[in-house]
Amino acid sequence: MVLKYMMVNTSLAEDEAASPAGRAVQQAASASKPSKKVKFLLLLVVNVVVWIVVYNIWAGEGRIPVWEFLTANRGMVTGIMYNQENPCAIVSGEVVHEGDTAGGYRVVEIRREEVEFEKDGETFTKRVQ
Repeated sequence: MVLKYMMVNTSLAEDEAASPAGRAVQQAASASKPSKKVKFLLLLVVNVVVWIVVYNIWAGEGRIPVWEFLTANRGMVTGIMYNQENPCAIVSGEVVHEGDTAGGYRVVEIRREEVEFEKDGETFTKRVQ
């Protein structure tokens, strides 16, 4: 039976830590770690966002009004051909007139620079992008 022993020189590690290069490496390693305050703030922000989403799902009865607003309404109107008799607009790639429906939103009025939409009793306007 052969026993092997391992010698550990702790003074070498201490000497490296005491050297300027060793201190620089330790400082760089500790600088890359976020502080407790940063971790706490990040956790707080994540919790607030999660609670906002949960509340919107609960209050909207399964719908997420914020998500609908951010996705469905972004960049819908890409062009307007305006004349007083028969104005029309390009909404989500299709030509619509007043009274038509595009993407679940009813076109209420087409003006020279914007289009007014309505859904579930709420109205909003979008400009050409």
